[in-house]
Amino acid sequence: MKQEHYVAIVGGAVAGSEAAAQLTQREIGVVVFEQNELPYGKIENGLPKWHYKLRDKQIGEIDSKLNNPLVHYVPGTKLGRDVQISELENDWGFSAVLLATGAWGDRPLPVPGIDKYVNKGLVYQNPLVQWFNRCHDSNYNGVQYEIPDGAFIVGGGLASIDMSKIAMIKIVQNALMQKHKLAVDALTLEHEGIVPYLENMGTSLETLGVSGATLIVKLPLEEMPLTPIPADASPEMLEKAGMVRAKMLTKVTEKYGFKVINERVVSDFRVENDRISGITLKSSREGEEHVTEDYDCPLLISSIGSIPELIPGIPMKGEMYAVTDVESGKVKGFKSVYALGNAVTGRGNINESRVHSRRVSESIVDQYLSMAAEDYQEILDARKETALGRLGQIIEGISSSEGLTDSEQTSLEERIGELQNRAAYDGDYEAWVRKHLPTRVEDLLVK
Repeated sequence: MKQEHYVAIVGGAVAGSEAAAQLTQREIGVVVFEQNELPYGKIENGLPKWHYKLRDKQIGEIDSKLNNPLVHYVPGTKLGRDVQISELENDWGFSAVLLATGAWGDRPLPVPGIDKYVNKGLVYQNPLVQWFNRCHDSNYNGVQYEIPDGAFIVGGGLASIDMSKIAMIKIVQNALMQKHKLAVDALTLEHEGIVPYLENMGTSLETLGVSGATLIVKLPLEEMPLTPIPADASPEMLEKAGMVRAKMLTKVTEKYGFKVINERVVSDFRVENDRISGITLKSSREGEEHVTEDYDCPLLISSIGSIPELIPGIPMKGEMYAVTDVESGKVKGFKSVYALGNAVTGRGNINESRVHSRRVSESIVDQYLSMAAEDYQEILDARKETALGRLGQIIEGISSSEGLTDSEQTSLEERIGELQNRAAYDGDYEAWVRKHLPTRVEDLLVK
């Protein structure tokens, strides 16, 4: 069947698959370029593995939208490395190029010179979560990490709380194996809570000799963005929300055993044997900038937000993609390239995500890593709405443009086939997913 129009979608996760579904319903051909083998994005590699029921639900929805004869899936193909944005817009014959790439970069920790020690005492959130989600899998061949007792996490949002939970889970797993030759899975420790689990065993962090992880927070506890606050909140509501936030953090620390140092920022670090061995914290309270404290630090985990990765040819405005206007997401300097996600707005706080649900970005999803499954569902649904809101204008423009000739369609499909062959993808989406789906920790527990 001849397709008059084809659209390129870069990234096949929530926003990308939703765009594919909307386009194929209108008989528009779609080519999904995915940098990974599987299209699930942060559903697979950012959502902590204890949320496996929500993960599987979302994966099922993505599969149902991409397993379509009008969708040409191209795995293992990264924009800027394997194909260039200028080629997609000008040479392939696409009516539009949609960027649904998400936010895979980590915001740099603002300490001069510290990035020289990435993986030498400094670890960023995104690669660490990817490892944590796969470290139980014997087929995993990515970067391996160790989280030593006494690790520090710098953050302040909900993502950093989940990073603290991950750190404590790995620290306690190691201690239980060393002291008792006992292997405990991460799902059990997360579900039951580390402190209650140890109490039921008749032991404790102290008995195990575990000092635990420490979360460094710039804000006072009552100002941490752990719960939403309406934009028009009264002073009474603000006070109550602050109390709830402080109480919430206390409950989490009591359950998982990590410590919190608030109103501090990392200002310096020391190095031994070409590796970070200590950090200096500076007070963030007004008038106390001179107050500093030194700590031994076997590992520093940075969890201060995710940003879009730099893509060659895509203009940036600060940390975000530069667009002509936010509503359409049209990227500056291009006639038919659009950013579907909100890596274009710079909105990155929980208050606005609740008030403006259609503006939810990948970075905001990161901040919700400690929420319940139903809260995640709300965020993911909002991301779909964001894609839908922009697609209306895009589809209208495509429908009014000139379609491909037979020879142009043949040339486009030949290019698609070349990239698919290079990735060893034969066009059978279901078989590809079955072959590349990683081992699930919950399946190992059943066995």
